[in-house]
Amino acid sequence: MASKQKLPKFNGDGKEDPVRHCRTCETIWSTNGVTDQDEWVTQFPATLRGVAIDWYSDMDKAKVGTWPDLKEEFGVEFRLLRDDNEIVAEIYGTKQNKNETIRAYSWRLKELLGKMESQPVDGLKKRWFVEGLKHSLRKKMKIVPPTSYEDAYNRVMDLESETKTLKKKEEEDSSSEEDDSSQESSSDNEAGKRVQALQKDMERMRREFKTMRSTTWTEGDIWCTECKEEGHTKGTCPKKAFYEICQLMGHSTKECPYNMKTRSTQMSQVLFTEQATTFAPAGTAQQTNTTASSGGYRDNRRGGGRNSNNNNNRSHI
Repeated sequence: MASKQKLPKFNGDGKEDPVRHCRTCETIWSTNGVTDQDEWVTQFPATLRGVAIDWYSDMDKAKVGTWPDLKEEFGVEFRLLRDDNEIVAEIYGTKQNKNETIRAYSWRLKELLGKMESQPVDGLKKRWFVEGLKHSLRKKMKIVPPTSYEDAYNRVMDLESETKTLKKKEEEDSSSEEDDSSQESSSDNEAGKRVQALQKDMERMRREFKTMRSTTWTEGDIWCTECKEEGHTKGTCPKKAFYEICQLMGHSTKECPYNMKTRSTQMSQVLFTEQATTFAPAGTAQQTNTTASSGGYRDNRRGGGRNSNNNNNRSHI
């Protein structure tokens, strides 16, 4: 539990401010939870010392039955005996602090004005108030000069309220911009993550392709683009070599004697030629055999020669 604050002491020697003393007592009572003003009247004499307690002992208690009455009598009795010129000099030196509100500044100025023996006119109080304001507020007040002290006070209060509103709006806008920036940053992070994922996929595909190139394939995995058959590649295709031999020998693949379809056709032609030679005259048979030999066995001259001799022998039998 927090300890209660102690009340200040007042001696009444002319060096203390009675208004400030009463205000300090009120603040401490409120802090300590004492809100009954009758209790304030009861506790106040305990703060007095010296000349001040003598004054309270001799005064008529009926005049100070309430706290406002006691505070007023106390202020009048122990008012600081200062020359008004000294107070005016202090007023000229009174300026609004950097973080001080208009209400607090005005209260300090009123406190000094209340200590003067003769109160100044409204125009003078207005000038003192405006001259003590911050530079930014003073500059705005000089654009349209106020008509009275009260007018100056109300206008400055409105300006202060507008400034607070604008500052609050700027803070909200700044907070909104930070949120947008964080969202853009998260979007950039997501895009960066997607790029990294694509790069990883490309690296994986590159490794797989490299592995495929170094892999030994079986016959079932190989497919020839030349003959469209499985079991070999285009470079090792046997039909490709077969086509090249046919080109060197001077005939097409369809006419090649090593092609099984072409060979059956040629064998039929040979049998027909042999039968025709058997029943033909010698000169005609030799001419026919020569034609058959040159047409059917153009790529195998030895075999064609033997067949020609055999046919000639058969024709003379």
